[in-house]
Amino acid sequence: MRKKVATLLGVLLVLALAIVCIAGCGPKDSAKDGTYGGTLNVALARTAPHYDTDKSTDSYSGQVIFHVYEGLFEIDENYKPQPYLAESYEVQDDGKTYVFKLREGVLFHNGNEMTSEDVLASFERWLKNNGGGQQVEPYVDKAEATDKYEFVVKFKEQYAPFLSFLSSIVSNQKFVVRPKEIIEKFGDKVIEEHIGTGPYKMVEYVPDDYVKLERFEEYVAQEGPSFAYSGKKEAYCDEIVFRIVPEPAVRVAGVKTGQYHYAELAPRDEFEQLEEDPDVVPYLVTPFGQSFIIVNMGYPPFDNVYARQALLHALDVEELAKAMLGDEKFWYLDGALFPEGHIWHVSNAGKGSYNAYDPEKAKELLDKAGYNGEQVIILNGRDDPMESRGAEVARDQLEKVGFNVDTDLPDRATVVERREQLDSWNLHFNTFFTPDPDPQVYGAWMGTDKWIGNWNDEDSVKMDDIFERMLREIDYDKRGKIVEEWHEAFYEYVPYVKNFFFNEFNLAHKSLKGYEPFTVHVFFNVWLEE
Repeated sequence: MRKKVATLLGVLLVLALAIVCIAGCGPKDSAKDGTYGGTLNVALARTAPHYDTDKSTDSYSGQVIFHVYEGLFEIDENYKPQPYLAESYEVQDDGKTYVFKLREGVLFHNGNEMTSEDVLASFERWLKNNGGGQQVEPYVDKAEATDKYEFVVKFKEQYAPFLSFLSSIVSNQKFVVRPKEIIEKFGDKVIEEHIGTGPYKMVEYVPDDYVKLERFEEYVAQEGPSFAYSGKKEAYCDEIVFRIVPEPAVRVAGVKTGQYHYAELAPRDEFEQLEEDPDVVPYLVTPFGQSFIIVNMGYPPFDNVYARQALLHALDVEELAKAMLGDEKFWYLDGALFPEGHIWHVSNAGKGSYNAYDPEKAKELLDKAGYNGEQVIILNGRDDPMESRGAEVARDQLEKVGFNVDTDLPDRATVVERREQLDSWNLHFNTFFTPDPDPQVYGAWMGTDKWIGNWNDEDSVKMDDIFERMLREIDYDKRGKIVEEWHEAFYEYVPYVKNFFFNEFNLAHKSLKGYEPFTVHVFFNVWLEE
């Protein structure tokens, strides 16, 4: 099982990841695990542009509104997709047809029952508007509501990552079900009237200030172990209010006084002080993300694979992690691209290449590459302390093995603009949310001319072939072998340098009970006590 680490008053507890919700103070009745009532106040660092997750990849949209909407599928503890609003499914026609049986009696917040017509309308909009849906759409032949509680999707060819995209927690890729009449009302415009099937309904939204959710009393619960957005969801709190609080010091002070019951992104340098405070509970969400160095493979010197391989032995990853994040409680080393416990985790990934600091070998590879002193520019934003520190340390490490390195640290907007210019950078620190649902998501980032790597040579074509075979293989065991092959190719061709997994530091008031940390904010099955 993928591990999340929660720190409770200085003791790191290894937890089996689960989701958990919110419940309240001022009990009105007792529940099996918690107490009903009260308003849960959550302090978020920034606002979302809107809450239509088909039209935004902003995580702040999804982490609020996925308490309101639910997926046809949701992930289990190993990040394997499992039916949720679907009761069951069958894969037919050699993997080209998916037949979904829907749960009966599931109600929307307007009191209407969810049917296949709602699923079909939502799915068609998802394919057209959602980032995940847009990756799926080219492979879809047609979708049909074949019965009141049956929904069918037919593909032109086998498409293995389909269920992973349906249940993805990354970049709002998840497919959620909305009422058909809402889809018809808003079409491809941003939806502003939010009616879902979840335990909470949206009752008030003040831009840049707060979003208020209220318990949906007629919620039809799923059964099973709770994890992320799957399993049983109990809405203990009467209300959840997500408040926008940009200043970290204000978020921390609010938790200490009980004004906020939960706050994200607490300052890491205050961890030891806060774990001594009897009124707060520090949580480490692990892993929250991954750090990479993106390599420009379309421009010297890293258009040469040996120069890229030299990076793996020139960089001291542990020193980088300490410089970027400090204490080891905030990071850990693992060469795999999916964390331990994930269905696509590969143990011993990068053996001999990951975290293999060897300056002499790096120099040998540079000679093999024919490197003759071309300048290497590390491009990063000065407004991101973690990445700018990494750029400075990496410069020093690379210079020790013979690279001619300069750091370029403009503002973020300039970084984004300059990344698109082939000859203006060579290396770029970036972080990615963890975990991605499926290796195919990486297929959009690495391979011929993908994202910003400028990769177009014989090796990129080999990587494209790996992803193409991975795309077609629906057998999990056989696909897992291709995932292992992909990891081997990653460390041979080095389109990115994997640095480390890193953890996030969030904070709760002592009155919040039942909470278990997760990569995204999930406030089911938790409650408040005085």
